[in-house]
Amino acid sequence: MATKVFISHSMKNIELVNQAKAMLEQKGLNAYVAVSEPEPGQKLDEKIVNHIKSSSYFLLLYTKDAEASPWVNSELGIAVSMNKKIIPIIEEGVQLPSIISGIEYVKLDSINPETCIQGVCDYLSGLMASKDETKIIVAAILILLGILVLASILSE
Repeated sequence: MATKVFISHSMKNIELVNQAKAMLEQKGLNAYVAVSEPEPGQKLDEKIVNHIKSSSYFLLLYTKDAEASPWVNSELGIAVSMNKKIIPIIEEGVQLPSIISGIEYVKLDSINPETCIQGVCDYLSGLMASKDETKIIVAAILILLGILVLASILSE
């Protein structure tokens, strides 16, 4: 299953969000944007909590519009409470939310936002690859230990 990235954003930035979603998916990541995946009948707050919970990363696209959005700030609070890895992309002139002060962020280049988004996608892709390598190493060690135990049993 692909690594899931929850994208928190203002609806006023949907074009940029769709670009980020496409770039993440090109890297093999599952980008979740709530508005793109309707679940009729589902309570919206439960839907958001469930998708943040099932995500490995929380990508915060924090613009002037997002700063004013109660949904974005609520999603951020949920991600913080769940101890999610938060990757903030902050528009120039917007303050980093105090709840995540001290977290390194990426400045959103208003002239060339694609470069910024691409850099974040490359970073997340690298994190995913290093996790996959770790899983392979652990699996190889477990197989080797299994072989050694089996050899020990057979030699008795």
